Amino acid sequence: MSMGYLNISSVDSWNILREVDGAQLVDVRTQPEWKFVGVPDLTSINKQVKKISIFEYPDMEINNNFLADLDEAELKRDAKLIFICRSGGRSAIAAELAVTNGFSDCYNVMDGFEGYINPESNHRNETSGWKYNQLPWEQS
Repeated sequence: MSMGYLNISSVDSWNILREVDGAQLVDVRTQPEWKFVGVPDLTSINKQVKKISIFEYPDMEINNNFLADLDEAELKRDAKLIFICRSGGRSAIAAELAVTNGFSDCYNVMDGFEGYINPESNHRNETSGWKYNQLPWEQS
């Protein structure tokens, strides 16, 4: 089965966001994650992160309004949309859902905001991800 989106690294996503005017970052994590873990900070490139959960906290059921939320955020159907979550799982679901519903240029940040689990320590943020790569972020 071929995916309708491309997997890219957090570093590549930052470069696209910096270099492509209409590119947008959609953080699909939950409100508690945005608050307690932090969010990418795009102010240095005059952009804002769109925060649209793919799963609703606390029951983690699919957000049935996800596509409507994308439209409400005024995301263009042909814009480069880059989806990010903790480690690439939920953002892949979001990217696929967007592509199958008319968004034509979608990307999944495969190492996410916190990266993969380091098998030696069982912790994130030690081998990959937006924070690990020292890309701009903020704690709310």
